[in-house]
Amino acid sequence: MAAANLLARLEKSVQNWNWWREEHPDFIADFSGVDLRGKNLRGVSFQDANLEDADLRNADLSYADFERSLPTRACFDGAKLTASDFSEADAREAIFTGCDLRGAKLFKADFARTRLVDADLRAAKLHRTCLTEADLSGAKLSSVDLSTVRGLTDLQTADADRSPPANRFLAWLNSLGQ
Repeated sequence: MAAANLLARLEKSVQNWNWWREEHPDFIADFSGVDLRGKNLRGVSFQDANLEDADLRNADLSYADFERSLPTRACFDGAKLTASDFSEADAREAIFTGCDLRGAKLFKADFARTRLVDADLRAAKLHRTCLTEADLSGAKLSSVDLSTVRGLTDLQTADADRSPPANRFLAWLNSLGQ
């Protein structure tokens, strides 16, 4: 199905889209490179979807399902992603600057080289999430269990020479190990 047809179905309503996805569970939606800036997609199911290089800036994606999706290099700047599910998603090199990811599930997700600058990750679930070389400068991480996060050593190496907020974050990370 062409991207234009997928967009038309999605723009009809999120509820219509989610119903159609339930009826076609084996269909892999391809939204690569699609512009969804500022859209209200609250509760949308992008499960298993290809969102490579998609533009989702300032979209409301609260409670969205990105399970096993491919938002590699996608731009989520300023998006509302409260309680969204990125379990097992491949979000490498995606940009989440200033995003609200409070309570999001990132179980076994790959967020390597991802920009999470000034992101709100309070109470997010990061069980076995890969954060190799991720930029978490200024991120809010209260009530986040980092004990099973992968790539924190690389994160420390990658951020060692960055701005003072990154240095404060690294000091905080180092204090967890003591």
